Amino acid sequence: MSSFLGIHTAYSGIRAAQAGLETTSNNIANVSTRGYTRQRVELVTSHATLTAAGYIGEGVDIEAINRLRDGFLDERARTELGRSGRLSRLADMLGRTEGVFGELQFGVSNDLDDVFAALEDLANNPDSAGARQVVISRLDGLATRIRSIATGYEAIAANAGNDLIGETREVNQLLHRVAELNTAILGARPGGQPNDLLDERDRVIDDIVERTGARVLHNEDGSVRLTLDGEQLVDRALVNELTASADGTITHPAVGAVTLGGTLGGIQEFLASGIASLQAELDTFATDLATSFNDQHAAGFTDSGAAGGPLFTIALGTARTFQVAVSSPDELAVHGDAAAARFDGDNAQALADLRNVAGSSGSVITEDLQALVSSLGASVGGAQTAANHQAQVAGAAEAARMSEHGVNLDEEFVSLIAFQRQLEAASRVMTSIDQALDVLINRTGVVGR
Repeated sequence: MSSFLGIHTAYSGIRAAQAGLETTSNNIANVSTRGYTRQRVELVTSHATLTAAGYIGEGVDIEAINRLRDGFLDERARTELGRSGRLSRLADMLGRTEGVFGELQFGVSNDLDDVFAALEDLANNPDSAGARQVVISRLDGLATRIRSIATGYEAIAANAGNDLIGETREVNQLLHRVAELNTAILGARPGGQPNDLLDERDRVIDDIVERTGARVLHNEDGSVRLTLDGEQLVDRALVNELTASADGTITHPAVGAVTLGGTLGGIQEFLASGIASLQAELDTFATDLATSFNDQHAAGFTDSGAAGGPLFTIALGTARTFQVAVSSPDELAVHGDAAAARFDGDNAQALADLRNVAGSSGSVITEDLQALVSSLGASVGGAQTAANHQAQVAGAAEAARMSEHGVNLDEEFVSLIAFQRQLEAASRVMTSIDQALDVLINRTGVVGR
């Protein structure tokens, strides 16, 4: 009886060592696999058998093959991931607006400098048709630049709206995938822990959280719930899809409009306040610019003695409609006196002086532009700084999580050697028992034959 019990005990050790070697091998093979969670064989002592000599152990049992996952580290990493997603997307969107504005290489300031330089030249040569044509050309260049920025802002906003719709559609697909995995995991659980399915679900959840900032709750049966501001996105196999509009509105079927975190929240914030604020500032600058130039131009006189008309037009105070209103050199009110000779360039000089003198809008054009550029730079710089800082925080949280469930090759090599030695030892035990049984069965009692 004892010999046969020993074989069973040795066999259990071989099975345990084989499971350990296979699990360790799987860990090593997936060291670079995104979202893979390190697995460990959980071993427990088998029930002992009562004999005349007392209880004798029957070896080892494989209780489970578990993932080394820490729920607290998961929640922390996902929280920081959602925040990082929002800030990084907002910084990216604002960075695009800075590119559209084009300071300092080819922005409004260069075109405005060209206008003032052309007006200075016209003031010195008021009867020059060429100087007048250059002024009109420079004014048109300035107007074109302002319109291009305004339309560029609109294009960025439109692209952001399309991104919002597209990413929301992708999030809905991911939500359905979580529901499918919930069902698959519940179906597989009676046979053990489906580690691969759990890993896939965690990867999908990470992606959803990065895009939406959703919260993850675990049900007792092994399924998960995803919530947004307390409202269900996924509960087991039930999915509530989100609907997005190009204006930045995202609606939940139960509560209507919702504000998200993650990358979608970053797009929402950009559309709601970021680009809207920049567009309003540009509209204000363009309106004040037109007002200052137009009022000063109206204070001068053309060659015919008529008062100057508008230099610029701007409909409804929107920069995208900013246009030059003069097309002929004769329309320029160069003179400061209706009866002055053609060589009087006083009003052209007054227009040039708007570079440093407050116009009728009450502010200096160049200072307004500097404030506009500074505001844009501060918005972009602040967003990038916040995004970089949050990326570091999220990276630290992810590193802490990876230290728990990531594969460490040094640890796996140690486990590999330990299980190898366990297998060798258990095999040697079985060989020894086999040899003893061979002697007992085949060689005992042959005397006298």
